Amino acid sequence: MTRPRRFLFRCTACRHLVVPLLAASASWSTTVFPQPAGVVGETIELQVSADKSVSTFVLALDRFAVMATPGVDDAAAIDEIVDADGVEERKGGLRVVTLLQPSTREEINILAGKTRDDQRFVQAGMVLYPEGFESLMVVTDELVIGFKEEPNAGQLNDFARRFELEPVANDRLLTRQWLMRLTADARMDAIEATKATRDHDLVEFAHPNFIVEIDTRQIVPNDPLFNDQWHHRNDGQSGGTADADIDSDIAWSDGQGDTGVVVAVIDAGFDIAHDDLQNNLWVNPGEIANDLDDDGNGFVDDINGFNFSDCYLSSTNCGTGSLTGHSHGTAVAGLVAASANNTMGVTGVCPGCSLMLIQRLDASTSFSDVASITYAALMGADVLNNSWGYGPGVPVPGNLATAIDAMLATGTVVFWSMSNIDRDDCIGGAPDLSAHPQVAAVSAASNLDRKVTESGFGDCMDVIAPSHRGFGPNPNGAPAGSGVAYTGTLNIATTDRPGAAGDNDTTPPNTFPGIDPTFCSGESANLDYTLCFGGTSAAAPITAGVAGLILSLDDTLDAGQVRRLIQDTADKVEPMTASYDSVNGFGRGAGASRHGYGRVNAAEAVAIANPAGRNGVDVFVRDNALDWGNTLQDAPALSLTGSNVRMDSARSFEPHYVSVDIKVDAPPYQTPSTVLTAAQFAGVVHENPVSGAQNRVFVRVRNRGPRNATDVRVKLHWAFAGTALPALPADFWSAWPADSTDPSNPWTTIDSAMIEAVPYSGASVAGSGTDAAQIAAFNFTGPPLDPSRPAFRHYCLLAIVDAPADPVSAESMTKFAPDLITPRDNNVTHRNVALQDPFAGVTDTGLWITNPFRDTRVMRVVVDVPDGWSVVTEGFETFVPFSLAGGKSRPISLRIKPGEEPSEAGIHVRQDVAANGRFRPLGGFLIDFRTKNTE
Repeated sequence: MTRPRRFLFRCTACRHLVVPLLAASASWSTTVFPQPAGVVGETIELQVSADKSVSTFVLALDRFAVMATPGVDDAAAIDEIVDADGVEERKGGLRVVTLLQPSTREEINILAGKTRDDQRFVQAGMVLYPEGFESLMVVTDELVIGFKEEPNAGQLNDFARRFELEPVANDRLLTRQWLMRLTADARMDAIEATKATRDHDLVEFAHPNFIVEIDTRQIVPNDPLFNDQWHHRNDGQSGGTADADIDSDIAWSDGQGDTGVVVAVIDAGFDIAHDDLQNNLWVNPGEIANDLDDDGNGFVDDINGFNFSDCYLSSTNCGTGSLTGHSHGTAVAGLVAASANNTMGVTGVCPGCSLMLIQRLDASTSFSDVASITYAALMGADVLNNSWGYGPGVPVPGNLATAIDAMLATGTVVFWSMSNIDRDDCIGGAPDLSAHPQVAAVSAASNLDRKVTESGFGDCMDVIAPSHRGFGPNPNGAPAGSGVAYTGTLNIATTDRPGAAGDNDTTPPNTFPGIDPTFCSGESANLDYTLCFGGTSAAAPITAGVAGLILSLDDTLDAGQVRRLIQDTADKVEPMTASYDSVNGFGRGAGASRHGYGRVNAAEAVAIANPAGRNGVDVFVRDNALDWGNTLQDAPALSLTGSNVRMDSARSFEPHYVSVDIKVDAPPYQTPSTVLTAAQFAGVVHENPVSGAQNRVFVRVRNRGPRNATDVRVKLHWAFAGTALPALPADFWSAWPADSTDPSNPWTTIDSAMIEAVPYSGASVAGSGTDAAQIAAFNFTGPPLDPSRPAFRHYCLLAIVDAPADPVSAESMTKFAPDLITPRDNNVTHRNVALQDPFAGVTDTGLWITNPFRDTRVMRVVVDVPDGWSVVTEGFETFVPFSLAGGKSRPISLRIKPGEEPSEAGIHVRQDVAANGRFRPLGGFLIDFRTKNTE
């Protein structure tokens, strides 16, 4: 038999009187749970999520939580309330009090109630831990009830009386959601009341109004770095990778944002007097500072936003228009819209946008979190940034999920930072807030274009964006070597609370718990800024700023269109790790996605949205499996730009002559007709064409713009080719779209096709049932196998796509070397193919080495041979430079002896050209030895 325990409660009125409360021995038992360590509690199941799934929690029997009234010495007040074994300071003024000995749930609930009655405390409650996690949730005496339909006054009062509740307030936007408080003489606690009310006919969901610590998703130690916003433009400073950025400087040439576009930021506070923020604050036109609700929206003096910090009090008139300072919110706001061109500090991603600032505590009830979101919806925010979330294992309460749905229904683009730990945020019984299917989930990338290890991942993620360098291998307060190696060299520069009030306050650097002492190497001398911000808290507002730039150019786009633009224009960084799907460009990796669609590229997205530019149309044909239309990728060390840059760290070469949007169907045909849907095209296995026979060639055309591309022309050419393509004739572009009349033209026109319209068909929908990619079909007679020609087996299919709203670029029309045009212009692509007999033993093959330039150039040829194969060359030596006059070609030959499985392999012959003291790839050829219908 369990011995009764004595629980000691101090009476604050009599100060010295100790009242013993006896535990009921017949119903009381304890279990020690390993996570979090040492908690004595009982397991309970509770429906919290909107989908009514059951979550398992540990209800602590050896502790409870309190929040003191602002200004009260909480340590002294707690000491007068209870004999404690210890007090743990948590975020937002939340304190967890460990009792001298475990008690019963009933006694802890009584203790919490008596504490709430003490005017020195505003809240107190039992503590729940999601099973297996250290995140905590405080059970107050309040419930959030979501009714199926808005109850009338009689229904509401009858419901409240039946369950011993009193109505407190309903949400101002979601009026079917009510906050209710247990009456003073209620016989149930909030957990029991939840279970009792949730099955009522009127109720859609019910759960306690938990106090939950806000995970601010940041790394803001007082550690220095240097003064450079590499996320806008990365020139390789401090050992970074050049172009590992979002190309803000290029995006700004299309516009720096419009004050009519409002980006709302929910955070723990903001310094609105900051010189780099005050000029970009949203101003409520219907409100003036006079302690009155001038515009009748229910919020007094909400000039620049609203402060819901005191809404854990559950007052019907909670909140204030007065915003107070906080380093995290100040840093986040600066990343979105710090002023530009004011000769001070930093620049936000959308420096012309307006900031609606919404404040709430770092430990907040779901009701006040909902109030923050619904305020942004009510006041017409175009974009909402959330650099916060709940801890691992905490379910998303039903009222919060409903509020997010309502916010999305208004058309607002919602961004949420993923967690700052290496975990799948998208699965499990309690997925992260960022896992909502219509929320844009953003994780972290470093200045080396690597996914930051200590950041969330999962198949719900959209993109990664610039952030910190990682926590480091030797975190403070942990065993040496227990951390993770840095993934970058710099953190993020942004606004900070001015002077010593901010994070850059001259305190000893690199002392933050869990952070390596070498995390930040230098801080800004101007204390109004920090160089040491980071985490996904930086990645989300940077991406939200990009959405602001897009909407500033085209405010007719809906949230889904903006989100798709950001997904479709992301750079495919770390391809070896990300394993981007060749069908839709989504990073699959090993298991769950760690990169989403890639790293944000503002310039690519903004260029499509600009009405003065492409005006929502961007037709493209892909050059290789990693190419989804981006042209601004850069690899200065190789002098490469565009689709032939493989965006690892360091940058490398990706062939641009293996277009996945050109496929050949040789006889006997795989396809029943020349008319193909996108799904049928995907099912065609590319084949080498048959000499002298009519082969079918299909060209897939996509549009990653939100508006239909109309009157799209697809023109297909062929030419014998080698490691570099022959030059286009001098009148090729002047005659376009007609054919060249130059008799020496090496390019033969196969045909031209017109597509009436190409709807949106970017990566976000590629391969799905809504994939609207269009297919142009051509008939092509394979040239004869003429051994008198050195490259008789090898030639190229060149496709050019043109539309009135998106023509071939003017720059491309000044060039005549196709190998220089294809990687830089997503309207042009080519695929090198071979007239290849079925493989049988040793094969001799010939190629041309061509100089498409007008002047003499130094070349070299590189041959990549599969293991077990041998290649004997004639007419050149691999890696040995040679000169070739402008416009000239020279034949080379290779004798190829395959390995054991020749039908599955081939060799890669690449031609490099000398430029600026180094060789860069110019073109190449993949010689495949594959039998018909073999992938």
